[in-house]
Amino acid sequence: MTSYYAQAFKTGSFPVITEDKVFVWARPHPKDASAPDHVPRPQFADLTDDFFWVVIFAKSPATAILHAPPPNSDSNSVDHNAAMIVDIPAGVHKLRYPLLPGRTMAVRLERSGNVDLDYRADGFVFNPSPNVYNFNAWVGWKTGS
Repeated sequence: MTSYYAQAFKTGSFPVITEDKVFVWARPHPKDASAPDHVPRPQFADLTDDFFWVVIFAKSPATAILHAPPPNSDSNSVDHNAAMIVDIPAGVHKLRYPLLPGRTMAVRLERSGNVDLDYRADGFVFNPSPNVYNFNAWVGWKTGS
């Protein structure tokens, strides 16, 4: 993500996006979670919301689908009734989707019914009952074809 903005800073114009990319991040537990941690909750822990965030670099118009599937479920399945589905033009977009306890994060880009990019945050589970407080972001990304 940095290279896109660094090039814009250096040249004075934003570069053309030639490949799809998604960047996804979230905290691993709810902001109101109570942990039996000997370290207290950090100051200003309430200034955040329970969402995962996505920045999409789209090379052309696409349909973005954000959803929160169960971990280790079929990566090809999307519950379209629960998903957020947004038509986006080419360019950079920032979206968010609610984090769900016991679920992971996923984003898909489709064009003309074809899946061009499918990202699933394998290894991430939004844990409603953590043993320790962790307000660091879990971050992942993927480049499309």
